[in-house]
Amino acid sequence: MKNFGEMQKLDKSTKAQQICNFKRSLKSNWINSFVKFSNCISVLIVFLFTNLSLAANEVRDNPNFKLSLFQEPKNLDPQLTSSASSNYLLQNLHRNLLQFDNIQGLKPDLAEKCVWKSSKKLACTISKDAKWSDGSSISCSDFIRAYNVLLKNPLAATSAQVLFSIQNAKNIFLHLKKTEDLGILCASDKKIEFLFTEADPEFEYNLTRTSLAPRPPLDENKPREIDFLSSGPYKVKNWTKNIKIEIEKNPFYKNGNLQRPNVEFYFIVEDFTALQFYQKNKLDFLRRLPVSLYPEWKDKKDFLPVEVLRFDYYGFSSKISQLEQRKLLLHSLDFDDLKKIYNSGGTPGCAPLPTDFFENKQIPCAKMDSKIIQSLLPKMKPWPSDFSFAYSTQGGDDPRRLSEWLQSQWKKNLKLDIKIKSFENKIFISELKKNQLSVFRKGVSVDRPTCLAALEIFTKDHPENYIQLNDPAFEKIVLQLKSAKRDSQKKKLCGQGVQHLIDQALLIPAGRFDFFTLLNPKLQGFKLNWLNQMDLSGIHWK
Repeated sequence: MKNFGEMQKLDKSTKAQQICNFKRSLKSNWINSFVKFSNCISVLIVFLFTNLSLAANEVRDNPNFKLSLFQEPKNLDPQLTSSASSNYLLQNLHRNLLQFDNIQGLKPDLAEKCVWKSSKKLACTISKDAKWSDGSSISCSDFIRAYNVLLKNPLAATSAQVLFSIQNAKNIFLHLKKTEDLGILCASDKKIEFLFTEADPEFEYNLTRTSLAPRPPLDENKPREIDFLSSGPYKVKNWTKNIKIEIEKNPFYKNGNLQRPNVEFYFIVEDFTALQFYQKNKLDFLRRLPVSLYPEWKDKKDFLPVEVLRFDYYGFSSKISQLEQRKLLLHSLDFDDLKKIYNSGGTPGCAPLPTDFFENKQIPCAKMDSKIIQSLLPKMKPWPSDFSFAYSTQGGDDPRRLSEWLQSQWKKNLKLDIKIKSFENKIFISELKKNQLSVFRKGVSVDRPTCLAALEIFTKDHPENYIQLNDPAFEKIVLQLKSAKRDSQKKKLCGQGVQHLIDQALLIPAGRFDFFTLLNPKLQGFKLNWLNQMDLSGIHWK
C-alpha cells in the first residue's frame, strides 16, 4: 500500500498528464475546428467565384446591341421630332395602337383590337396591359393629347396630314377650329373612336406611326430627353451628348422577348466610318452597306438584304417647265447601264413598287429612246444657265455615284453640261421647298404598303410634293384609287397613275432596290419591315 506522499506524487503526475491530455485535446479540437472553418471558407470562396464567373459569362452572353444613327436627335418627342434619321430609336421608345408585320400584316400593339363600325367610324379598344414605363395605365386621353399637340405644331405638316380625313382635323391645323372639335372621342378610358369626314380605308396603317403614339401628361418646363415616360419596349437609360444614347428594357411593355438586351445608338454620319466600327465589333448592325461593296460582302453570313417600300425618283423643278426638255432628260438615259451601279433587285427607270400592285404584274417603266432624242434635240431651246443635279448627303455614297453617272449620260447623249450639288439634308429640303433645284434625287419612304401611299405624295396638297405637281388628270386617278374597293380596280389605277407620271416626264422612277445591311449573326429576333419600321422588342442573343 502506497503512503500518502507517494499518492500525492502520483496525483500530481496524473494531474500533469491530464492537463497535458486536455491541452492536446484543446489543440486537436481547435485544429479540427480551424480546418472545418477553412473548408467552409474555401467552399464559400469557390461558390462566390463560380457565381461571379457565371454572372460574367451571362454579361458576355447578353451584351448590349449596338447600332448607329446618321445624326443626334434634338429630342425624343414623337410629336415634335421631324428627323427621319431618329426613326429606329423612336420606334422602340414609343408604340402605337397597331403594328405592321410583313407576314401577319396589321396586328395589335397597345390596342386589344380595332374594328370598323362603318366606313366613317373606327373603334379601338386599348389593351388593359398597355402601360407607361412607370407602370401607370395608358388611357384614351393620352392619345387625344398626342393628336392635339401634333395638330397645333406648324412644323408637323407631314405628320399631321395623316389625320386630315378625320372630322375637323385639317381645320384645327389651319386654326379654323378648336381642338375640342376634333372627331376623335373617348368612349371610356380604354376605348377610342375615330370619326371621318370621308372614308379612309387605309387609316389603320397610320396607327403604327410613332408620331401618333400616346403622349403622357408632361411638365412642359422639362425637356423631353431622358426623364420621360415610354410606351414601347425600351426606355432611355443614358444620353451621352455627341456620342450615343443607351436604352434599356421597359419592364411594363408586355410584348416581345423579356430577356432583350440593352441597346446603344451611336451617332455616326459616314457609312464607311460605320463600317469600320462594325468590322471592329463596335457595332452589331450596319444600317447601310455602300453598294460598291456589295460584291465583297454578298456571300458572307452577316450580309442581310432588306426590302423596304420606297418611291425614290429623280424630279424636275418648275425651272424645267418644257415637256420636251423633260422628255429629253428622261429618254436619254441608258437604264440598263445604271443597273450595274446599283446591283439592285429591280430595274432603274421602273416604278419602285412591288409587282403585285399592278395588272398582270407589269410595272410601268421609262426607257431610253433614240428616236425621241433625234426628233426633239434640234428644236430645243437653251437650257437654264444654272442647270444642276442636286442630292442629299444623307443618302450616303450612292447618290454621288448616281449623279456622276447622270452627268456623263447627259453629256454623252445631249451634249449637256450639268453641275453636281450636294447638300446636308435640312438644307436640301429647304432648297426643294423654295424650288431652287433644277433636277434632284429624292428618296421617299412609303408609310403604308399600298400604291395609294406612293402616288398621293405627288398630289397638289401633299407637303412632300417637291415637283410641285398640280395635274387634274393625275388627281382624278388618285381620287379613284382612294375609293376603289376591288383589288383588280386598284391594280389598274395604280398602273395608270405611274404611267401618267412617266408619259408626262414629270419624274424619273429610280427603280426598286434593296437596302444592303450587315447584322451580327448571333442576334435573333431582329425585325425591319417593309415600312422601314424597326422592332427590337423580340431581340436576343443566341
